[in-house]
Amino acid sequence: MLIYSKERSVLVRTFLEDGGASGPWTITTGWLGSTDHCNWYGVNCDGTMNIDALDLSNNQLAGNVPDFSALDDLVALNLSRNDLTGAVPSGTCLYENLYITADNKNCPNYLVPASGEYSSGCCDEVVIDVDYYLTQFATYQFGDSDCDNLAGSEISVCTYMSDKDNHDIFLSGYPTDFAGDVWDWLKARKALVEKYSDEDGANWANNIGWLGSSNHCSWYGITCDASFVITNMSV
Repeated sequence: MLIYSKERSVLVRTFLEDGGASGPWTITTGWLGSTDHCNWYGVNCDGTMNIDALDLSNNQLAGNVPDFSALDDLVALNLSRNDLTGAVPSGTCLYENLYITADNKNCPNYLVPASGEYSSGCCDEVVIDVDYYLTQFATYQFGDSDCDNLAGSEISVCTYMSDKDNHDIFLSGYPTDFAGDVWDWLKARKALVEKYSDEDGANWANNIGWLGSSNHCSWYGITCDASFVITNMSV
């Protein structure tokens, strides 16, 4: 009963401190009711009635990232796509067998500029915010994420590359099912935009698709393989 009470208090604190009481949570089924908290939305318990999984993703949690280090049997935690501030607490990160999914702004993991991938660390799965991702890309490629601080054609290339509306692959967020490497795809796209800018692409005899939002593999004269790697260019 003592463990049961401890776990229930962790959930109650999360609800009260992260927006549940003030109304923004999308789904609150069962929360703070008299029923067994193992039946509350997003809560899963093992055969001994201890909490082993929490999935509160995309539920409009708002506030500091909760500390779930008191849930001794927790093996899966998903806090992604909420409006939480701060990093996942170190106490929660120290759980060796806990699989943590959270947003890039809440994960202590850092983005490796050379690969565009997140380092191993607290979060096992980092849910990427596209605006942040493109900002980091601009910083790595141009030395500054503020395009206005650049000079010459770099300003227009940086501006194009930094705006997610110029890249259809990001229409639904970061494309986890993309057949190729997104970071390498962006680098190739940048090279094409630079070519267009430096070689007066606006006056090419045929520039269909160029600098549009579609995948550059469909731009005139560009051929790609199944992984969206450019294999031929004829413009």
